Amino acid sequence: MLRYRLLLHKSTPQRWFSTILKAPVDAHTRNPTSVSSENIVSRIFEYVDGISRHDICRSNSEEALKLFNMLKIIEQGHDMRRVKNKLTRRFKIHYSAIFYALRKVTKDTAWLDMILFRKIGPRQCMAFHKCLSMIIECKDINLEQKRKRMYDIISFQHDLFPEASQKRGIIIPEIIHKWCWENLPKQNSFDHYYFLIKNDVHLSSSLSVRKLGKRLMQGSEMELQLASLQIFLQNDAHKNLFFSKFSKLHSFDSMLLIINRLIYLKDFRNIKVYLSALLFKMDTGQVHDFFTSAKSKQLLFVKFNNALLYYLSQSQNIEMFLETFTTELQFMKKMGLMDEVEHSLSTMNLLHKPLLFITRLLRKKGMHEEVFKLISTIQKLPVKKNYHFNQFILNELIASFRSFNDPKLTCQYVISGFKKVVTCELLNDMGLWSAVFHSHHHTLSKDSLYSEIQGLETLLPTSMQVNSIPSCAVLTEIYRVVLATNARIMNQQQYQDFILNLYSKYTTFLKQKKSKLKSFSHDTGILNVFLHHIRFELKNFGLLFEILKDFYNQRFQIGIRNTTSRCPFSLVLYKNYEVSQSQVDYLLSLMHEHRLPLNFQFCTAMVIRYLNLNNPDEALTWYKRIVHAGFTINHALLIQAIEENGWEYPVNFDKAVLQRIDKKTLEPTDDSLFIEDDDELIGANNHIYSIDQEDSLRKLINLVEHIQ
Repeated sequence: MLRYRLLLHKSTPQRWFSTILKAPVDAHTRNPTSVSSENIVSRIFEYVDGISRHDICRSNSEEALKLFNMLKIIEQGHDMRRVKNKLTRRFKIHYSAIFYALRKVTKDTAWLDMILFRKIGPRQCMAFHKCLSMIIECKDINLEQKRKRMYDIISFQHDLFPEASQKRGIIIPEIIHKWCWENLPKQNSFDHYYFLIKNDVHLSSSLSVRKLGKRLMQGSEMELQLASLQIFLQNDAHKNLFFSKFSKLHSFDSMLLIINRLIYLKDFRNIKVYLSALLFKMDTGQVHDFFTSAKSKQLLFVKFNNALLYYLSQSQNIEMFLETFTTELQFMKKMGLMDEVEHSLSTMNLLHKPLLFITRLLRKKGMHEEVFKLISTIQKLPVKKNYHFNQFILNELIASFRSFNDPKLTCQYVISGFKKVVTCELLNDMGLWSAVFHSHHHTLSKDSLYSEIQGLETLLPTSMQVNSIPSCAVLTEIYRVVLATNARIMNQQQYQDFILNLYSKYTTFLKQKKSKLKSFSHDTGILNVFLHHIRFELKNFGLLFEILKDFYNQRFQIGIRNTTSRCPFSLVLYKNYEVSQSQVDYLLSLMHEHRLPLNFQFCTAMVIRYLNLNNPDEALTWYKRIVHAGFTINHALLIQAIEENGWEYPVNFDKAVLQRIDKKTLEPTDDSLFIEDDDELIGANNHIYSIDQEDSLRKLINLVEHIQ
């Protein structure tokens, strides 16, 4: 059996987690001679006791040069701190004279300024930054040497001023973060970010370090846990460390982004802790960007409230959502914020997120008439709409059309909502135009296409249109409705030919045209739609394997991330016993080759697979990977397997899940984890609501209608 390791970190989680809680310096960057640091410090103490201020300060002083050379041997910041304290005690008010005398014997004054300033301040920080800049600008050392020296300097600074570092953190300039982003190998992202956290480096102070955090947040489970600092929440004893690191190393807005990402993933394990940390950041005045304005503090409260609304919408707590949204509107009216939403850049998007949440709740309930009514109402509100808001509303509108199973209607609204000609050309290149409007797979000539474009009616007002091509989510919706509709009217062979032709057009487009569309951000949503229909409509498991294999052997897939909530590899392997072991090994090697992280779905699919193949040892190996990565365990079949095989639950396993399973309050079908997706494959009525919840949703619409 091919062993596929979690693509997160070279060492085990126990190793890096225990390391991150220990010494604040990166041990592997230290020279072996550091074991004799005590001897070096003792020698400096002895030498300093034997010389006078005049010995060091006289012209061409050999004593100053010797002391300087001894200081250069010191490798750790805490040793330098001891030496600096010794110099302060020995020379008292003449310390400054000693400092300037040492500056005369070297051209590397930045390094000397960094280590000998007694307090951290603008000049010391400037020297620290200059030392880092000199390293990346040096042409005499290679990339790995630069990384090592840079880590040494950062660790040195951290240990030199431990109280300041622990209280306020360390700010590194954008030029350094940018160099790391552009030069350090992508596979080292985990190690690098973990080094920054360990040394209390601000993680939102520059664009490049925020990009690094975003990459990890969209990566594997352990990368996500590192970037979100969930590693500190695996043990209750480290919760205070989480609060300290999270609020210190992130801005308020960066904290919001992390929290919203976890809510999007429906990872609610520690959501109350995260919201408490956000509230603590706001209440303690640590939001430095807003401390001068009372109005800005009001905006912070609304931002916090919007994060709470997002959690309530994702967790389907409709009644609490209604109460919270009502409170937010009342607060905004009382504070005069409603008067600014039409004009002020800082307040115009305060209502965007709640309005989007309400629209999505209505769509998931299947209240399509209410969705259309709400979108119409939103267009009349005194709320300034920007590009992103209109795009989100368009996405929800298009998704609502799935209930009609009408490809033509869906496409007409897509064409009306986005750049008309470019969108039509895109649909034609992908084979969708002919499939929808002509029931064949041929690509139209430009003249024929433009002739048909002229006859199209615009169905949406200008205020709802977006000056771009459709997003991948919108295109995924078109593929979904096209494939679902044709599955009902074609026989098996016709439908298989139809899918293969459409898939061929899709991959040809990605090969030839994707690079020309700079704004075309892509994910695996469309691939999942193909795989879903091949598996559950055609029931052709051999073709299922071949399509996945073909897709991931194409060059274009390099830029396509598995950003959707369903893993295509899981969709192929889950309860699919027609796939041979050699094919499983091949898919594992393919994932390894393309550095695709193992997610919970895939690992669970492998556990269930090997149990059904009567191979409990291999099933246990995959279960240990789930525990190892810290995934949330809430899958009924997996829990049943744990119970029947006597496996141990993870340390932080939520025992309340067992009661929910006993009461059968989990999802109607446990297979939905693998074969359904809110944004790709499921129908709108899969979410079960009570009559009270419907009433609450209608009250939300009424609230929106009365916004003034």
